[in-house]
Amino acid sequence: MPTHSIAFAINRLNLRNETEQNFPLNLCRPFASPPPKWTLWRFDCRDFPNHCTVKTCAFCAEVNKLRPTAKNIVNETHVRWDSYLKREKSFDDAPTLLRMATDTFLPSKLTKSVFFNHKLGVAIFRDEIPPKFESVENLSGGIFQLYLHGTSGRQSAVTVQKFDALFIQTVRSLFGMPSPIACHVHGLFYRCEINPGNRRDPISYGNLLDLPFMAKFEIWIDDVANRRLIEQSFIAEIKNQIKAEEIPIRLPFRFNPNNLRAKKIVKSVKSLSKK
Repeated sequence: MPTHSIAFAINRLNLRNETEQNFPLNLCRPFASPPPKWTLWRFDCRDFPNHCTVKTCAFCAEVNKLRPTAKNIVNETHVRWDSYLKREKSFDDAPTLLRMATDTFLPSKLTKSVFFNHKLGVAIFRDEIPPKFESVENLSGGIFQLYLHGTSGRQSAVTVQKFDALFIQTVRSLFGMPSPIACHVHGLFYRCEINPGNRRDPISYGNLLDLPFMAKFEIWIDDVANRRLIEQSFIAEIKNQIKAEEIPIRLPFRFNPNNLRAKKIVKSVKSLSKK
């Protein structure tokens, strides 16, 4: 059965005009005093990935080696997103949150634990907003997504340290942004997984101590109407840090609206409910 957020998404998406882009731009929503808290979420997916549907690649070959040893084989799907997320704790000050985040959730620490059937991540979101496309708070918003690549061992040690610096500075900025900007940013979501590669660019997985990984570095906002405002301020600040510190990126920031992704989730839930 659909969750409450899924049910809301179904109703909302049925009413919303898909092509409508003329949203009102409210430069800031008033917040009550004291300032809003930020919640730390853990992302932990141990389901088996669905990568190739026709021809098995090198990544799928490694995944298939693990299947005979698994007690319960469950395939990864967004319908199971709730089971991957765990709310850790809420914070009202940056130093305390940073201490916990750096102790456990730095990119350099997450990359050492990911495996072919194990994805890890961390989200830091305003108040109690969950990092889900179809949630009430996120449905009208969108995501600025940046792709990072590296390896889990010595080969990318310096690069991953730069990912740590990017993560830490972004978290600090979440707390330090001016109110007219901050009120439209829902949070940061960082998650990493073994890089599956593609047929044009096959990847070798011979060294299990230095496996290639890819990471998604995401900034979630409240409404697509505020895309340009955030792009010219918060995202521009992140880009400046990437340039100044020469942080290697795989793909630059791209923006995706949440309502399109939520539609796919709703369809998946509906199809499963009919079975």
